Amino acid sequence: MAAEIKPAPRTPNDRFSTTKKPALLSKLEGCTDDVNAAVVIPGEDGVISVCDDNSVRVLNWAPLPQLLFSGSFDQTIIVWDIGGQKGTAYELQGHSNKVTGLWYVGSCERLVSAGEDGALGVWEMGVRRKETPAWKESDLCQLCRAPFIWNVRAMMEKKQLGLRQHHCRWCGAAVCATCSPHRLPLPIMGFEFPQRVCTACYETLRHEPRESLASFHDMKHAVASLYLDEATGRMCTAGKDRVIKVWDISALLAPAPKPGTSEQ
Repeated sequence: MAAEIKPAPRTPNDRFSTTKKPALLSKLEGCTDDVNAAVVIPGEDGVISVCDDNSVRVLNWAPLPQLLFSGSFDQTIIVWDIGGQKGTAYELQGHSNKVTGLWYVGSCERLVSAGEDGALGVWEMGVRRKETPAWKESDLCQLCRAPFIWNVRAMMEKKQLGLRQHHCRWCGAAVCATCSPHRLPLPIMGFEFPQRVCTACYETLRHEPRESLASFHDMKHAVASLYLDEATGRMCTAGKDRVIKVWDISALLAPAPKPGTSEQ
């Protein structure tokens, strides 16, 4: 005969410990929507948070360089240079789906990222990076002066159909497809895979070295979150497939010569 074991009855107040209690230091209010992520800034007595804008879903704070990393649903990682106090922000583009995990490793100056594309990214952060330019607005292609599709007056004057507007990722110029047929990776700007560049920038950049500043690895599951133990190089990922995986990524965090240098 099987016995049924039932928990002892208890009142709602019995659920919580009465001997030890967490001390509430402060309660921060003011967000008008759900809070997606928040990080404590050590030594600064402050908290950085992001609310539900359907974009940013993960934050990571690097105390020594004073950088804030944010991962978004638009596949973008933004590096906010808070310590520099200049308002600079650098983009890191390499994931092909939502970015859901970030971890900065100070010992080797690398950022580890993961997302729903099942890719693990390892970014070199000990290098000087270039901010992405603001996209310029124009009614005409800034190289050949052909009108864009909404510029009806210029289309009538030139007696030609309007063209679709594109932007050069290097200089931000508004150009047509004919004036931007080339694609180049721009690692120093955070673009690890080929991006559209105008013909003027292409002629300059194609002769310059563009060494990759990141590596990507197949994790074979869509990552929802990650945790990294820097001392052992062990990483834990929780996946959308309801699987938790433990990884040894110490080889990816081993010291390496900085780009542009060679091992002696």
